[in-house]
Parts: sequence; structure tokens; C-alpha cells
Amino acid sequence: HVFYNMAVAKAVATKIADDLAKSDTANADAYRANAAEFGKKADTIAATERAIGQKHPGAAVVSTEPVAHYLLSASGVVDSTPHGFAAAAEEGHDPAPADVAAMLDLINGHQFDALVVNKQTETAVTKQLQDAARKASVPIVEVTEALPAGQSGVILVDGTRIEDSRGTWLEITFTDNDGD
Repeated sequence: HVFYNMAVAKAVATKIADDLAKSDTANADAYRANAAEFGKKADTIAATERAIGQKHPGAAVVSTEPVAHYLLSASGVVDSTPHGFAAAAEEGHDPAPADVAAMLDLINGHQFDALVVNKQTETAVTKQLQDAARKASVPIVEVTEALPAGQSGVILVDGTRIEDSRGTWLEITFTDNDGD
């Protein structure tokens, strides 16, 4: 998920453009212009990420999966996910019962502002956590790595849509490589 870090994404785009420009000098200006345009979009995303933190100062979340890590970090939102749970999710393993219990304790104790859930990685455990969050009236923020329905092509990293039950936190449109 490192490409959700806008500084890394910009640096990689610039490096690729520079390398392509050296090997294909006839198109060097186009490669560099495309990287610059990408950089502007990444800067817009970074500014939007910072705006989340300004709109929700001191906000804390727990996550069922680390897909939103860079967005949360850039926005200043604290990820309070217990280490054991986060490590299991990162490795693609089921969390230990003690880690699930720790998450449920956080939910039931209202010790954070929202539960962040990757809709693409739903399991029995994530369903259990979402059920507990609903029962405790804890907002659930859904994120996804997939293209929206009807989109195709190579995606330009434009961000993701993040909502909670109280309204939109962040919405950045997806654009395919055809500009549609």
C-alpha cells in the first residue's frame, strides 16, 4: 500500500519519467509533463488528506486492514488498532482471539471515533467487529482498493472515497487512463 503515500507515489513517477526520458529522448518532454501532472494531482490529494485532520482534530480510528494507513497518517488521524490485530491483518492471517477481544473492548468502550473497514477483505471477524460497532453506535468507515463499478483501464492514483454514517470525510474521484 506504499503507493497511497503521495510523496512516494510522486517520487516513483518522477523517477520513471526520468528513466524513460533517458531511454526515449524523443518523448522525454511528454514523460516529464505526465509526471508533473501526476505530481499536481498527488499534491491535491495530500492537501485533502490534511483537510481531514483539520476537520476532525484528534480523531482516532481502528482498522480491520491497513489499506488506509497512509491516508490516516497523512491526515493526522490516530490509528489505535491493537498491534497484534494489525500485524495479523498485514500478514493475511486471522487475528488471535485475544486481539479480537482487544478490538471488541475498544469498540464497546467507545475508545475511538470510527471503525475503518476494507470492504474487499470481509471475514467472519470483520463482520463481528462491524456488528459490534453498529450495536455500540460507533461509525463505520468503508474503504476499498477496487475501481468503482463501470470504471476500467489503468487507474491514476487519485485516492479513495471515505464515508462514515455522519457524512463524507473525503471523496476524490477516480480517473482511468483515458481521462473518463
